[in-house]
This record gives sequence, C-alpha cells and structure tokens, in this order.
Amino acid sequence: MEDEPPASPRGVICDDDPVLPPLPTQQYPDQARPSLPSPPTSELPPSTGDTGQLTGQDVPSTSSQAAPTSSSNPLPVSVPALPSPNPMEDEPPVSPRGVICDDEPVREVLAPLPTQQYPDQARPSLPSPPTSELPPSTGDTGQLTGQDVPSTSSQAAPTSSSNPLPVSVVKTDTMEMEQPLCLIQCATTNQLQVNQEALKILSSFEQPVVVVSVVGKYRTGKSYLMNKLAGKTTGFPLGSTVQSKTKGIWMWCLPHPRKPDHMLVLLDTEGLGDTERGDETYDTWICVLAILLSSTLVYNSMGTIDNDAVMKLQFVTELTKFIKVRSSTEDEDKSSSEFAHFFPSFVWAVRDFTLDLQINGTDISSDEYLENALQLKEGESKQIAAYNAPRESIRQYFPQRKCFVFDQPASKEKLKTLEQMSSDDLDAAFVNQTFDFCNYILNDTGKKVFDGKIAVTGNSLAHLVVTYVDAVRNGQVPCVENAVLVLSEIKNPRAVQQSHALYRQLLAEQVKLPTETQEELFRIHEDCQREAVQLFMAQSFKDDDHRYQNELNKYINDDYEKKCQENAECSEKHCTDLLKQMLDCLDIDSFKRRGGYKDYKIQLESIIQCYNDKPGKGIKAEHALEAFREKNKIIQELILQEDTRLTEKEKQIKAKQSHALYKQLMEERVKLPTETQKELYRVHEDCLKEALQLFMACNFEDKDQLCQREITRLINEEYKQKCEKNADLSDKICTDLLQQLSVRVMPEFFIKLGGYEDYQKQLETIIQKYKDTPGKGIKAEQALNAFLEKHKNFEGLIQQTDKCLTEKEKIIKAKESYALYRQLMGQQVVLPTETQEELCSFHEDCQKEALQLFMACNFEDENQQCQKEITRLINEEYKHKCKENADLSEKYCTDLLNQLSVRLTPESFMKSGGYKDYKLQLDSIIQKYKETPGKGIKAKHVLEIFLEKQKSLEKCITDKEKEIKAKQSYALYKQLMEEQVVLPTETEEELSSVHEDCLKEALQLFKDCNFEDDNQLHQREINRLINEEYKGKCKENADLSEKLCTDLLKRLSERLIPESFMNSGCYEDYKTQLDSIIQKYKDTPGKGIKAEHALEAFLENIKRFQELVLQVDKCLTDKEKEIKAMESYALYRKLMRERVRLPTKTQEELDRVHEDCQMEALQLFMACNFEDKNRLHQREIKALINEEYRHKCKENADLSEKYCTDLLNQLSVNLIPESFMKSGGYNDYQTQVDTIIQIYTDTPDKGIKAEYALNAFQENQKSLQELILKAEMCLTDKEKEVKAKEAYALYRRLMRQQVKLPTETQEELNRVHEDCKKAALQLFMDCSFKDENQQCQKEIIGLINEEYKQKCKENADLSEKNCRDLLNQLSVNMIPESFMRSGGYKDYQTQLDTIIQKYKDTPGKGIKAEYALNAFRENQKSLQELILQADTRLTDKQKKLKAKEAFALYRQLMRQRVMLPTKTQEELDRVHEGCLREALQFLMSRNFKDENQQCQRELIGLINEEYERKRKDNADISEKHCTDLLKRLSVKLIPESFMKSGGYEDYKTQLDAIVQKYNDTPGKGIRAEHALKAFLEKQKVLQQLIKEAGFCLTAKEKEIKVKEDEAEMEKQRADAAIARAKAKETEMIHLMSENSRNNPSRSVTCVIKNNTDNLYLREPLVYIDCGENKDPLQFTIKPQTTGICSFIKRFGSFGVAGVLMYKIYEDGNDSGKYHNSSI
Repeated sequence: MEDEPPASPRGVICDDDPVLPPLPTQQYPDQARPSLPSPPTSELPPSTGDTGQLTGQDVPSTSSQAAPTSSSNPLPVSVPALPSPNPMEDEPPVSPRGVICDDEPVREVLAPLPTQQYPDQARPSLPSPPTSELPPSTGDTGQLTGQDVPSTSSQAAPTSSSNPLPVSVVKTDTMEMEQPLCLIQCATTNQLQVNQEALKILSSFEQPVVVVSVVGKYRTGKSYLMNKLAGKTTGFPLGSTVQSKTKGIWMWCLPHPRKPDHMLVLLDTEGLGDTERGDETYDTWICVLAILLSSTLVYNSMGTIDNDAVMKLQFVTELTKFIKVRSSTEDEDKSSSEFAHFFPSFVWAVRDFTLDLQINGTDISSDEYLENALQLKEGESKQIAAYNAPRESIRQYFPQRKCFVFDQPASKEKLKTLEQMSSDDLDAAFVNQTFDFCNYILNDTGKKVFDGKIAVTGNSLAHLVVTYVDAVRNGQVPCVENAVLVLSEIKNPRAVQQSHALYRQLLAEQVKLPTETQEELFRIHEDCQREAVQLFMAQSFKDDDHRYQNELNKYINDDYEKKCQENAECSEKHCTDLLKQMLDCLDIDSFKRRGGYKDYKIQLESIIQCYNDKPGKGIKAEHALEAFREKNKIIQELILQEDTRLTEKEKQIKAKQSHALYKQLMEERVKLPTETQKELYRVHEDCLKEALQLFMACNFEDKDQLCQREITRLINEEYKQKCEKNADLSDKICTDLLQQLSVRVMPEFFIKLGGYEDYQKQLETIIQKYKDTPGKGIKAEQALNAFLEKHKNFEGLIQQTDKCLTEKEKIIKAKESYALYRQLMGQQVVLPTETQEELCSFHEDCQKEALQLFMACNFEDENQQCQKEITRLINEEYKHKCKENADLSEKYCTDLLNQLSVRLTPESFMKSGGYKDYKLQLDSIIQKYKETPGKGIKAKHVLEIFLEKQKSLEKCITDKEKEIKAKQSYALYKQLMEEQVVLPTETEEELSSVHEDCLKEALQLFKDCNFEDDNQLHQREINRLINEEYKGKCKENADLSEKLCTDLLKRLSERLIPESFMNSGCYEDYKTQLDSIIQKYKDTPGKGIKAEHALEAFLENIKRFQELVLQVDKCLTDKEKEIKAMESYALYRKLMRERVRLPTKTQEELDRVHEDCQMEALQLFMACNFEDKNRLHQREIKALINEEYRHKCKENADLSEKYCTDLLNQLSVNLIPESFMKSGGYNDYQTQVDTIIQIYTDTPDKGIKAEYALNAFQENQKSLQELILKAEMCLTDKEKEVKAKEAYALYRRLMRQQVKLPTETQEELNRVHEDCKKAALQLFMDCSFKDENQQCQKEIIGLINEEYKQKCKENADLSEKNCRDLLNQLSVNMIPESFMRSGGYKDYQTQLDTIIQKYKDTPGKGIKAEYALNAFRENQKSLQELILQADTRLTDKQKKLKAKEAFALYRQLMRQRVMLPTKTQEELDRVHEGCLREALQFLMSRNFKDENQQCQRELIGLINEEYERKRKDNADISEKHCTDLLKRLSVKLIPESFMKSGGYEDYKTQLDAIVQKYNDTPGKGIRAEHALKAFLEKQKVLQQLIKEAGFCLTAKEKEIKVKEDEAEMEKQRADAAIARAKAKETEMIHLMSENSRNNPSRSVTCVIKNNTDNLYLREPLVYIDCGENKDPLQFTIKPQTTGICSFIKRFGSFGVAGVLMYKIYEDGNDSGKYHNSSI
C-alpha cells in the first residue's frame, strides 16, 4: 500500500473525515456522562479464530428512525473480521477489532454522503451529527455553510451528549503548531479528559502521522528530548525544581522533517511517581494511552538499567489487564500473544549515564547493554519468577527494542538554564548522543498503522484519542479491535464516494452514445467498474461483510442502468429521424393504381436496405425498424385496397363470361334425362375446365385462387340445378310408367283365401315390365323403390286377411286332435299300471295319432306353432294321468300292508328270544306283499316306508333283549369271583388275574348272543358294572389284609416295654429285640397285600420310643467323650510348642508340624473306641485344633512382618530424597535402592512375610522415585521447550516463504506442509534429546498441525472470499427487475451461463472455487424460480385474457346468427361449428405458445358449456311453444261430446284435424315431434274411454249387432280392408299435398370430416333426387378438416334428398395417386 491513500474531494465537505469540536469538561461530568448500554452476551455474533463475517443484522438501519440519543446503540458489540489477505511478514495474520472491549458497543462515527448522489433509500444507514457541532473554519479552509451539510429532516438530531465526535469534516491546509498543547488533561479527581482545542488541530491533518511518545519518572528530562525531536530548544516546558511541569499528555504536531506528506506528532507525558499526584493507577493509564497512541515509545530513566529500573516497569506485566486486542473474552489467551503486533517500538533512554559499556572487559553497545539487563534467570523460585516477570513482558510485548545512553548534559547549575543553552555549551558527548537519538527516531520510526497496512491520519488519531479516553473514563478496558472498527466506518464511506466518482468520470470519457451494441456499453461498464472496485479495495478497510462494496456496486449499477436507458433513447431517436427522412422522399399517391402495391413494396424494401447499411444506429435499430414497419402497414393496406379494387372489377367481368360459356356448353352437350349421374358429371367436368381456362388465360393474380373458386361455385350451382332438373324429369317419367302398369292391381281383388300368392305374382310381372322399359333416367331405381314402398301397405293387408281365414280352421282341427288323444288314452289304459314305462308307451302312441290327424290337413304352420300348442295340451293331460296312476297305486299298497301286519304287536316280542320271532314274522309279511299282484308303480316306495316305520319297533325289541343278557353276564362275573378268590390274597396281581379271567367269561356270554351292539355300548355298560364290582373286591382285600397284619404286630410287640431299656447300652438291646419282632412278622404267612404297609406304620409308631432310648443311652456316654476330647486338644498344643520355632521360613513347614500333631491328638481320642456317630466329636476336636493353628499362623506372619519392616527401615536410614535432587540423581537413587534390596534378600530367617514387606517397601519408594525423576527431567524440559519453539518458528517461516495463498489445490498445500514439517522435526531431533514416547515431537507436531489447520482455513477462506468477490463482480449486472418480464427467464439463463463460464475461465481461484460456484448457484435458485414464475405468470395472464376475448366473440356470434327455436338441431350445430372455428382462429392468431393445446382446450370447454346451455334453451323454447300450440288447438276436444254411439269416429276425425293443423304450423322447433307424441300419449286414455263408451249399447242393439256380424262377417272384413287401404292412400296423398302446400321444403346438412393424416377427398359428385343444392361442395377436403354441404328437400316425391360422393387421393395434386375407391 502507498504511504498516503489517494483522496477524492467532493466539494466543501471533503473526505468525510470528522472535525472534532470542542469537548468541554462540563459536557461530561462524572455523574452525567452518557453510558453506552451493553447488550447481553447472547447477542454477540460467534467468533471463530481470527475470522468472521458481519451480517446485515449487526448494523441497525437508521434510514427511517430518529438519530441515536445518548442511550442508542448504533453498532454491535463486536464485529468479527476476516483475516487480512496480506498478512505481515513475520507474524501470523491478526484482526484487531477496536477500543472498547467486553460487551460495550462502539458509537457509530461516519461521514455523510452527498444527498444528490446517494438518495435516502440508498444512503448508508448511519447517523448524521447536528450542524451546531461543526466548528467554524477560517483562512484557507473555506467556510462551511448550512447548504454544505446534507439534509436530516427525516431524522431527529442527536443531542450533544450522544455523539461526542462529529461526522463531517472541513478541509483545512496543513498547519504547523507553534507551541505544544495539552491533548489529554487530568481533572482534580484524576479523571482524564480531552482538550478540544488540541483535538481540533489534530483532526485537521489528513496526512499519515508518526507518533512518538515519551514516558518515565518525573523531572528526568523527557520534555527536553521531545523539544530536540521537534528541532526546537523550547516548546515542552522544562523545569529545575522538584515540582512536575508536564501534566497529562501534551501534543506537538509538526511536519515530518524526513518524510514528506507525513506529520510528526510528539506526545510528552506526565512523569511517573509524581508526589503531588500519588496515584499509581493514574500513572498506569498514562503509560497505556502512550503505548496505544504512539508509533515509538521512549522510556526515559536516570542512572543505569539496574534491577530497580526494570522493576519500575512492573506495569508492563499487567498490560493484559489494561489493554485488550479483541473484544471477545473467548479469544483472551490468543489476543494477549498478539500485543506485539500492535505495540510500538521501544526505546530506552538512559540519562546521566556514568558507567562504561563493558562486560567482562569487552566493550558492548547500548542495545547489548539493554539486552543484558533483560536476560532471564533460570529457576522456578518465587524470587526468580518476580525477577523474570517484567523482563519477559518487555521481551514479549516489545520485540523491537533500542537503547540510548546519555551523559549528563552539563553541570547541575547550568541545567537550570538548559533551554537557553546552545549546543556548544553542552557536553559534546551528550550532544552527539542526542543527535544519534533524534536521527534514529526520525529515520526509523514508521507511521502509525493499524492491521499492518492502514495508515493512521491525524483525523483518525483524534478519534482514537477520544475513544480510548472515553473507555478509561468509563472504567472500561480499551480494545484495539473496536478501534479498528471505528476507523473502518470512517474510511469506507469515503472510499465508496471516491470510487463512485471515478466510475462516473471514466464512463463519461469512454462512452460515446449511441453504442452499436449493448455488449459494447457493458464491456466499457465492466472496465470502469473494475477500476472503481480496485480503487475501493485499495481505499477500503475491514469491509469484511462487503457492505460498502455492495453499496458501491449498487450506485454503479444505478448509473449503468441510466446510461443504458440514455443509450437506448438516443439510438431510438436517431433511427426514427433517419427512417422518417428516407420515407419523406416517397410520393404515396403515385402508388394508388393497379399494380402499385407491388411497386411500393419494392421501393419500401430499398429504403429498409439503405437503412440497414447506415452505420451508427445504436442498439434500437431493429426496434425502430419494427416500429417503422408497423406504422407503414396502414399505408400498405390503403395501397393494397386500391390496387385490389381496380383488379377485382376486371376479374368479375371475366368470371361472368366463364359462367356464361359453361351454361352454353351444357345446353349443347346434355340431353335430359341422362341414364346415369356420371354421364352428366363427365360433361360437367369438361365444360368446367373450358370455362376455367377462359378465365385463367387472362393471367390475373388470384390470391388463394379466390376468383377460380367463385367461378367454380357458380358453375357448381348451375350444375346442381341441372342435376335437379335431370332428376325431376326422370322421376316424372318413371312415376307415370309405374302408375300405367299398376292400374289393374287393386287390393279388393286379392281379399280371399290364397290371395296373397296371386298378389305377389302380379307385382313381379309389373316390376319386370318396368325394368324392361328404356329411357327412364337416373331416378328409375328410386321411383321403383318408392312404388314398392307404397304397395307394402297393400301387401300387408292382403297377407293379414289371408292369414285370418286360415287361423280359424287351424283352431278347429287342433281341438279335434286333442279330443282324439283323450279318447284313445281312456280306451287303452287301465290304472294303476305296473310301471311308468307302460303308461308312457300308451301316451306316445296316442300323441302320434292325434298329431297325424292335424297334419293331414296340410295347414301352413309357421314355426310349428299349432303343433306345439297341441303337444302342450296333450302333455298336460299326460301329467294328470301319471299323477292319478301314482295316487291309485300308493293307496292300494298301503291298505295291503296294513291288512298283513295287523298281528305284528310289540308286546308279544318283549322277551328273551323275541327278536328272532319278530324277524321271522316280518319276513313272512314282506313275502306275502311281494307275491300280491296289481300293486302299481308305488309298490316299492310304500314297502320302503313300511320298513322304515318297523325300524323303531325292531330297535326297542333288540335293546330289551340286550339289557337282559347284560345282567346275566354281570351275575356270571360275580359268581365266578366268589368261587375263585380267597381273601386276603398275597398280591394285587393275584386278584387282578382272577378278575381278568372272570371278565372274559362274562363278556363271552354276552357276545355269544350275536347282538348288533352299536359302538359297543352294552359291552361298555357290562365293563362298567364289573369294574365297580372289582374295585369293591380290591378294597375288601386290602382292608382284610391290613386288619390281619395290625393284629399280628400287636401280639408280637407286647413285651417291648420302654422302662426295660432305660440304662447304659440299652439302645443295642432294644435294637436286637425289635429286629427279632420284625423277623417273626415277616415269617408269618397269609398277611395279604398290606403286609409292608402295616410294618411301616408299626415302625413309624415306635420311632419316638426308639429316639427316647437312644437319647438316654447317648447322655450317659457324652460326658466321657468330652473329657477325652479335651485331653486330645491339650496334647496338640503341647506338641506344637515343642516342635515349632517362630517365625518359620515357609508356611509349608508350619503346616507339616500341624498335620503331625493333629494326627497324634486324634489317635488318642479314637483309642477309647467311643461310638462317634458321623464323627461329631472328631470334628469338634479338629475345629479346636484348627482354631489354634490359625492363631499360630497369624502369630508367625506378624512376627515375620515386624522383623522384615525393622530390617528394611534400618537398611534405608541413609536414603535421603534431598541428596538425589540433582542431575543424574535418579540413577544414584536406583543404585542405592538396588543395594538395599540385595542386602535384605541375603539376610536369613525373615519369615513368611519377607516378600510382602519388600513389595510394600518398593511401593512406598515409587512416589519418591517419581519425584526424583521429575526433578531430573525439569532440568532438560526447558531446553526441549526452547528447541521445540525454534522448530515451530522454522515451520511457520518456511510455510510463509513457500506458500502463496490461495493454492489451486489442497494437495499443493499438503505437500509444502509435509516438507516444512520434516525440516522442523529434523531441527529438533538433531539435538538428540531424550524424548520418552516422543512426547516433545508429538507436541511439536500438534502445534504444527494446529498452524497447518489455521493455514488451511486461511487458504480456504481466502479462496472463498476471492471466488465470492469474483462472482459478485461478474453478477453485478444481474438485476432481478430486468428479467421480470415475458421471456425474461431465457435471458436470465443465458446471462447466468455466461457468468459461470467466465468464472470457470478465471485462474487463481483456489480450492474453494467449486464450493463458491455451488453456493452461488444455490443462492440464484430462489431468484431463478422467481423469474420463472414471473415469466410464466405474465404469459398465462395474456393467454387467459385472449381466451376470454375469444369466448366473448363466440357468444356474440351465436347471439347474432341464431334465433331460437331452430328448425333442426343440425342448424344450431352448424352455426356453433362456425362460431367455434372463428373463436379458435381468433385465439390462435395471437401465436401464443400453447403447450398440449391447453388454452384451446379450456376455450373449447367454455364454448361447449355455453353451447350446451344454448341447446337446452333451444329445446325448452321449442317444447313450450309446441305445448302451447297443442293446447290452443285441442281446446274444443271435450270428452263428453263424444260419449255417444259413433262418437269414437267423430273423435278420431277431430283428433286427426288437430294433428294436421299442428304439423302445418311452421316454427315449432326441434321438439315438435316429441311434443306431439306426448300429446297423443295423453289422448290414448280418452280414446280408449270413448271407444268403450261406443260399445256400451243396449242388450237388444248388441243382439242385433251380433246377428248381423255373424251373417256378413266375411263380407265386412273384405270391405273393411278395402276401405282402410283406400282411406290410408287418400290420407297419405292428402297429407303430401298439404305438406307440399304449407311447408314446401326442408333442409338437409351433410358434414364430412376427414380424420386421416395423408388422404385427400377430391372431385365431388352430387346426385339430387328431389330438391336443390343450397351450399356448394368444396372441391377438396384436406386431412383433419371438415366439409359441409346443404340441400333443400322437397316433399313432392319419395326417396332420399341426394347422393354425395368423393374420390380418395393420396395427396392434394391432380397427379396424385388415385385409390380406386370413393366415399
């Protein structure tokens, strides 16, 4: 960066640097000074390392709010900053963040921007100061008026206490202070305050400042050195008394004598240790302010640099308490290590130095003298720590140090007049030393900078002074980071203004309007913008969130948009004038003639070509040309209309001539009627070609062949008339011929039996003669069809009459056939028959004879209807005969069986053997039944029913007999058991075996009867009874056995008396006698199955007596056993005392003696042969012996442990820890410990605890061992730590040298990191330290990895910042509003792709290139969607609007063309199709992009809904009209007037008249037929009622009527048939004549839709039977189009209206392939 940033003044208010107005003391009394609120810590933005980002939320907007009052908080507490892109050479990048630390906000101090360049909505949201705070300016500075200050009408002016610094600056020339002024003064309460006069002078300097401050004890000559630096002998006050002259901090601003455009600011501080002040805190704050404000700090002291002098700098060790680099407490540890980066260089001036600069006889420099005084002592004691503390702080905080020593300038008496003394009067050495001091300060002291690159001007320094003093006054710690933020808020707006002005200047110089293309203007705009942004980047400071850069870009974009608009307007005006000038040369009236339109078009194209060849038209050339074309369309249309009008007249004359030629040729070549339509059509085609050739020979311009089509239409109409005339003539000839041939075919001649066949023969003769007659014309076939249709009614009448005469004879013959069948069946069949087949055989024979009788008459039986009826009657009679046969047979068989079974009573068989008798008697009855003849077809069925009934009786007899036999089996079982079993039995198996044998014999008895036992129910019952009996027998056996055994045991144990066994040894006698009883019991036979059980019960009963005997016997021997046991225990103790000497060497030795003694003691007890059940007494003896043994073991262990412990204490008495607290002491200690252990091991008779005691000793020595080891290691750790720091510093230096950020890839940085890491580790390992577990290497690697992570993060952040800046620069013109239009989305996508391509082509983006591009794309997504939605929304809106207009057009056309009700639905459909077609054409003419024809479908949907409503209205109106008409016509149709004889005929006549009038009435609409049908349907009820009333005559009239009917039935039928035929013919002819008279024609519409994709319908051929062609046919119907043809049908004759034919071709040309087919 240059020494001085470029300035860009903008008028009276320049550079936006604030001028400091007077700050009187009374404005800020202690109790009234404004306090800045501290927001909660939770509102602080998170800070990660040295980087951060300022978001829009961190700076509150004040555009629509009042200016901040004394309690406002315009800026956040802390603003995290990104690392500087150009870090310092020797230090890692840092980011200071101001003055006020902790959570105090910094007041916003920014200069305003001119109102005319930055409107209110675009101005930075920063407060403006009141104009009352701006000080007046005189001299060359100009005068500040009220007009020079931007308006602040929308904001309340801040109070005097809310903004101690103003926000605008008055430009002044550099002034030189004649005398120093007090900058920071102290009130009587030791409160610091700023002198406003000095602050005003300091604020006026815009040059970078070099600040030199001096501190030291009072009355040590500080002011003299400052005066020398100023080049003056007087200035700062000097004194020779004990009273301090300088109070507070004095300032002297002078032009720098060695550095042009720099100001030298000298700060003389109040002396430290002033007895009058007596406040150490005050002295500390004076030193702190001097450090913060200066570039070089001079520390002035007297005498020598001794420990006392160094200790007086004790405040340096506490700088972290009074200064903070960062506002965040989280970075406190890290910020303390960054003090050196912001602290000034340090110069120690030693006054009145009288010593020689020598050490150990060697001369040294003053700098070496200082460094020697700052050497640290080795050691960890408190005294050494106190000694090293100030020295470490000076070395850490002031890495750049210098020392000057000064001899005494003169004698003590002369010092009082030091100001008046010249250099010659002073000591020469002092003068030289002073010169060297001043020379070093002026040459080597750099300008005051922030963040390693930002030069501090006088104005900026003034802000720092006020900010730091305010922090001290408020009891807060000054924070460098917040000071940086304040400076950035001052410099960045000025940088924005200067860059904006540069852009406007460059744009005005480089752009010449209009530009040929928009890209040319954009390219110039990009170049100018790039230079402006480069200027901003050079001038801006700490714009980490790009807020000011974005603001600059916004101003530039606004200017660019205005320039684009100006460019477009200029281009459009130039092009419009050019085209107008060219058009004025044409005479429009000269083209209003035939062919003038073509000449005008040629002339217009020439003008446009000339216009296109003209250069310099600008970007609106095409737009202006399009507007010109649009404007000339009106003139073109006028010329075209005149040209067309003159040409059309000639075309009409020639068309009439062609039409006349066609008519003449047709008259000459056609003779009517023609035999076929094709013959007429062929002549028509030839004449049409000749007529069209006559017209085309004139070579008229016939656009779309309109004239040819008109000629063709006229000729086609003429041809249609010719066709109608041909058809009418042919029809008339054919009709007359048929009437002549059929004059003798009268219906009454054929009203007879067989008349239908005669009629058919006569009709075929007529048809044959008709076909043989020539010259009938094209209507021959149609006339014949009409004739046959007319005679269909006669044919039906004749056929019906013939049929009626035949039906009566058929009915009579059918009845005779049925009677014959019944007669034959009655004669041949005798009921009941034996089988059904016998009856069926008779039935079939009789049926054949009956049918033969009917068929012998040879009636014509259509579908064998009569035969089917006869068969049905016969089948019904046969079914009745079958039922009668079955009933008769069933009754006879039932009576027979009842008679045979009269003696079959159940009671006679309820006995043993009764079932057998019953079966014999039943078989006899069945045999007799079967032998009886004449039972009929139901014999078997009745027998089955009888046997089913007998099953219940049979079951009852069987069950009774089974029950008797079961009882007999049970009685047999009981008898056998009594005989074979003698109780009690010896075993259970014996009784069970007998039971099984008896059970088998009993069941065998039952089975021998051979009963049918379903599911063995009776056997189960027998088993149940026998098992119950067996259980009873078992119980009886057990009870008897138990009684016998109990009695036996009582007899045997009568002498077993308890009293006889109450003595010593009685238990054995008792046991002997008891065993004898048991043996006798077992030897006794016949005890039964309960023998064992009874014995067990006996033994259980005497168990208590046995225990009593045992207890008595035991009590008598226990006393003797106890005495012997004690003797054994005493023997054990005696033997142990004799054989064991404690402590024993091993536990096994003691165990062995114990085992021997225990064995001897037990042998003594066992020798007495006591009965010792379960060895209880032996166990007691062992328990006593074991207890004694455990006691002995414990005594042995304790004695051994005590002996070993005493031995080890004796051997280690000389093992003193202090003697090993030395280098190598750990090895000596280990040797001595090993010696002690060896002596201990060699000592005998230590006992069993020797190993345990040794382990305890070694465990106790571990803590001492670790202490000695730590003490030895501490002596080398310091050297390791120093070498580790050197290795770490080497890594950092190598990384700075070899890495240029940002790197293209992460691998590149990794590779350099690995090389630097290896070099650093090699430096450490070359020292060959003992590094256990490589601990130091791991720490170095940890520091290196931490540094590498920070470097990676810095690399990534710098790459991301560069990429983000590049993308912001490339996308600066992507303004969303410019794309919010139809088609904007496509333009936006094109521009976005261009930006991305440029971005990818730009080199040096770093590792975050892809990430930044993805983030940019992600951010653009929302804008992309917004533009797409806007584009789609604008197009959809236009589409919907045009669709509504098309729908409105359809409704308007329908209202104009349709008058409801229409005659036919086709008429309404035709109008609807036409209106729909016009509405769709209107919509499609707008050329919208209609995906999937969505708009057309929606429009068709709306139109179809409207058409459905129109159809419904048409039908409703028609129906209402027809209903009203029928009501009016039928008002006289009163039912009562027809309730008489003959009334029905009158009613029919009147109803026909009403229907005829209704049909003749026009305009009824499409519901005419429906209304008439509904009316006639209602009249049917009345008609039936009248008809029935006509038949309700008197009985006499009825009798007469019947006789007349019977007499003349045949004649009446024939007469009635003839009358009906004549009446129908007359009525038909009458109806046709009436219809022809009242409604002579009806329209027929033919719609032909060609749904194919490649076929054409051409060469239409029309044949009209009776009518005329209303609408001409289209000559060609293309694929996917529709053709319409309308006819007028007359009622003069029968038949179709006409025939329409098209030929099918594969394409639309005459030469196209003909398909040889037609439609």
